[in-house]
Amino acid sequence: MPVYAEIDGQRYEFPDGTTPDEMRQALQSVAAPPTPPTSQPSGGPQVPLAGMEDVLSQAQYDEYQQSGFPRPNAPAQSEPQGDADLMSVLTAGAQGGQRGVANVAGLPVDLMNSAFGMAGLGSETPFLGSQSLFDLFQSPSDAIYGRDQRFAPDTASERFASRIGEEVGAASVMLAAPVARVAGMGREAAVRTARAAPAANPVQGAVNSAAESLAVAPARVGSRELALAAGAGTGAQAAQEVFGEGPLSDIAGSIGGAVATSAGGGVIRSLADLFQTIFTSSDDAVKQAVASTLISQSDTLGPRATAGQTVDAQPLINALSGDVPAEQAIPGARASTADAAGDEGLRALEYSRSSGPNAARFNAGRAQNSGAVEDILSEVAPQEPAASFTDALSTQRDGIVDDATDAGLRAEQNAERLFDNLRPAVSQETRGSSLRSALQESLDDARAEEFKAWQRVGGEVDTSGLSEAFSGVRDGLDPVRAEKFDPLAIPGVSQIVKEAGDEAGAVGPVPFEAVASIRSAMTTELRKARSSSAEFADRQRADVIGKYVDALDQYIEGNVSGDVEAYKEARRVSRDLNDRFTRTSTDPVAQALDKRGDNYARPDSSVPDLFVNDDRGRVESTRRLLSEAGDKPGVNDSIEDQLRDQVTRGGHSASAIENRVNRFSETFELFPETRDEAIEAAAGRKAADDAGDELKTILRDLGENGRGTVAKYLAHGDAQAKKAMEGVVKAKDPAKAMDELLSFVDNEPKAVEGARRAYWELMESKGKGFSAGSGTGNEAVWQSRRWNAFLGESDAVLQRLYQDNPEHLDNLKEIAGALDQLDTARTARAPNTSGTAQSLIGDNVNSNLSVASLQSRYVDVARGRMSPTYFILNTATQAVRSLKAGRRQDAYGRLLDDALIDREKAASLLKMYNPADVAATERQLHPLWGNRASEIAQGMNEAWKELQSDEQSDDS
Repeated sequence: MPVYAEIDGQRYEFPDGTTPDEMRQALQSVAAPPTPPTSQPSGGPQVPLAGMEDVLSQAQYDEYQQSGFPRPNAPAQSEPQGDADLMSVLTAGAQGGQRGVANVAGLPVDLMNSAFGMAGLGSETPFLGSQSLFDLFQSPSDAIYGRDQRFAPDTASERFASRIGEEVGAASVMLAAPVARVAGMGREAAVRTARAAPAANPVQGAVNSAAESLAVAPARVGSRELALAAGAGTGAQAAQEVFGEGPLSDIAGSIGGAVATSAGGGVIRSLADLFQTIFTSSDDAVKQAVASTLISQSDTLGPRATAGQTVDAQPLINALSGDVPAEQAIPGARASTADAAGDEGLRALEYSRSSGPNAARFNAGRAQNSGAVEDILSEVAPQEPAASFTDALSTQRDGIVDDATDAGLRAEQNAERLFDNLRPAVSQETRGSSLRSALQESLDDARAEEFKAWQRVGGEVDTSGLSEAFSGVRDGLDPVRAEKFDPLAIPGVSQIVKEAGDEAGAVGPVPFEAVASIRSAMTTELRKARSSSAEFADRQRADVIGKYVDALDQYIEGNVSGDVEAYKEARRVSRDLNDRFTRTSTDPVAQALDKRGDNYARPDSSVPDLFVNDDRGRVESTRRLLSEAGDKPGVNDSIEDQLRDQVTRGGHSASAIENRVNRFSETFELFPETRDEAIEAAAGRKAADDAGDELKTILRDLGENGRGTVAKYLAHGDAQAKKAMEGVVKAKDPAKAMDELLSFVDNEPKAVEGARRAYWELMESKGKGFSAGSGTGNEAVWQSRRWNAFLGESDAVLQRLYQDNPEHLDNLKEIAGALDQLDTARTARAPNTSGTAQSLIGDNVNSNLSVASLQSRYVDVARGRMSPTYFILNTATQAVRSLKAGRRQDAYGRLLDDALIDREKAASLLKMYNPADVAATERQLHPLWGNRASEIAQGMNEAWKELQSDEQSDDS
């Protein structure tokens, strides 16, 4: 850098490295007084020379003094600047600022040039070095005084302004990079980046750190840095004014000025805190203590305070500054700091403070929240009374029971009517008499036909061979059976047979009537033997008689004179009659007509059962009856009556009727109308039975002592709707039970609203409770844990209750969930206090100034062991300290409670005293002698060159 020489008030500028001999030679050759430079770089090294009279001869000096022509090619000399004024001071400051900017901006080049200078390669004015940059840009003095007449600060005020401007300019350049980073990234991003992982290199880390500080408190940090720079410039110039120019005085003055500025700021802040404590009962120490208490008690921030790390309260600040869902869901509610942050540590602190001197404020906040909850719930609470649901259930139940009762009665009456219609019209004896009469009439008709057939038979029969025919039958029988019957034993038969021939065997014919009488006698015996009567019945005898009758018929057929065909027809008619009416062993017709003497063997009452019996192949009995007497009056009616009697005698139940109908199914096929009547009666009875069963089921489920859901609900009555709804909630399947109840009333809106009201009353009993510190006196308040637990337990019931209005249900759950974030009652939580606040705000009020202490000090003064001055000063100091500590204690308690109640105040304190922000704010952003680095580098380069020059001189 250039050097200067001053002779008689004139300053001369020489290039860097000019020796005193060279300057002396140059001054001797000057033909005219040199033009003083327009400016002198502050802090440049000067080489003071002797006066001109010591350099020039007397003649030359006189000539120099008298000659007034200027140096060749030099501009006209400006007028003397005179005393400093505002413009010159501002100009000096601006030019100093330019010098400071150039010093810092050209520092890298200057350092590199210094390194090259040690190798003999350095430049006097390196390109883009500090001097190069200073000369490159126009300064304010250039515009005022001209480029070649740069302003040179002469007065003390101008020099101070220049030096201060130089430091402020250097500080501005140091702040440029972090300011640009904050502007480019944004405040939040700059802070996050700085507090994240360390930067890849120290320079980037320094920029990030500075950017963090500026982002946290731009005005405070910027003003502090500029104030420190101004203090450093003031100290440096003051040192040079006193001790002369030089790097040591400059650096020492810079440090001293910066330290003094910082200390002065601390004193001012302390006085401000004392003023705030005395007159406002609060200061930064109290606020910081409250913020520190919040941080130390917070579960959100507690784990972050790891060893060697500064706690960043930003997560808690964000939680407190954002929207609180509880306040949005519950208009009028106010979340406390702990509620807004969802921080259990702060809740514990709030619990420990809520019974203190500000308990009324905590209670008022809780009461406000409880009132807000009640207000919002009143808007969504069902308005219909719970009795509406009970009445709807009762009305529906009564209607169902009445309808079922009426239906059962009608079905029973119809079944009885159908069953009565199915009963027989006459008694069984009458039916039997009617049937037997019809059969007897048919038999009489057949006998009349038989008589007519035999009347048509005429002539005679030769009986001479009849004895031989009977003997042939007898010979074919075993001895036992042969004794069963002998036709000759019939009265009159033997005479007819004997008269038929003489001893010589002559044959004599007899009239047919005589032989017919023999046959009639034999058939009479045959009927007796076949009779069902125990007295005459003999199957073997009947079989033997039958053989004799057959032998007689064959004999007559071969020996009768006259119309043989008429005889055959008569025999056929007789045989048919016997087959139809006289075979008593198995034939029901014969059994019905069987006689014992002049009376029938069976009573009339037994006759119907001969023809209508269970279907086991005996339907033919009915067919036999119909074939013999079906055309007779009363026969069909009697059979139908008998079928009805068979069906009805089996019982009244539908199954009994159906069973009897099935047993007589084939017989009923002959009488379809009667069958349909029986089936209809069975259906009527079944319908009556079903109606009765339905009524029993309804009464079992819905009756007064019913076991169904509706009956259980109605058993509690209107006054206990809450208890009734609790039974629904605790049911095995609550959703099914609730659906059954609502479906029972057809989801009628008024009834559904009443059910919701019943649930609401139950919810209030389960979700509310009496809690200390609720601020509502003896009034129960909503307790979020109980409420949300009940809502979870009864969610299935809720879903069904609000099936048609899910938005309503969502609102209710949102309110209940939001209440979990609100403090409505002081609940027992383990307190977690800390001694942080005590250590920050001082000792107890009277810990150092008591009556005993004053008396003791007064005695020391009286005895001469303590000077009165010390006594007064010490007592006053202790009084101030005690007053300050006492006020701080009170202010701390009030402010801490305010911060716990008002989340915005807590967020404000945390923002103001966030440890991470405080650390960033207190961080110094640039070294105090950063502005001197460029000049130091140039001085090193010059010293190196001078050393090299001296070595060359010694060599020569």
